[in-house]
Amino acid sequence: MDTRMPPSIPHVAILMGTYNGEAYLSEQLDSIEGQQHAHWTLHVSDDSPLPGTRRLLEAYQRRWGEQRLKIYSGKQQGFAANFMSLVRNSAIQGDYYAFADQDDRWHPEKLTRAVERLAAYPPSQPQLYTARAQLVDEQGTPTGYSTLQARPPGFNNALVQNIASGNTMVFNQAARECLQRSPHGEDTGLHDWWCYLLISGCGGRVVYDSTPV
Repeated sequence: MDTRMPPSIPHVAILMGTYNGEAYLSEQLDSIEGQQHAHWTLHVSDDSPLPGTRRLLEAYQRRWGEQRLKIYSGKQQGFAANFMSLVRNSAIQGDYYAFADQDDRWHPEKLTRAVERLAAYPPSQPQLYTARAQLVDEQGTPTGYSTLQARPPGFNNALVQNIASGNTMVFNQAARECLQRSPHGEDTGLHDWWCYLLISGCGGRVVYDSTPV
């Protein structure tokens, strides 16, 4: 796979935490491969005690190339610590960063919508994109949607409610630097709520997309 892109196209570092996820992981990997925004690298921190997930990831790595899919060994301290280890890994660089869950499927336009929405604002300001999600059962049959948020997101809301689901989050470099400077995140147990709290609380902009991605 040729991963070369013009330098003007923003690069998205996708951050995925895995734990015995081989049952649905291939569907998620295929949906990432099919993104309209093709300038991305997938970074996976694997916490799995069993070898199945790692074998599946390595099969995709052989197909995509090691520059497209990078695999790390997780700390086995829970999913929040697993995701935050990727946020804190200074070897991972991008213009934007996207959390990815192992059992989701992204719509093809997911990264395109996120990057376009965030690119409308100054890169020096911490920015966080979050979106509505379509819900499915174990067979992939649609069962509904996550709650449609009628009010704009912000710090006051973040204090009492998390409307920013980690599996939809995309954030810019300024937001990542805020997260890296914070000593917390791992110990909150909910990395996505912490991201919403911290980025909205430090004067960042939170963009909510009502279209499921």
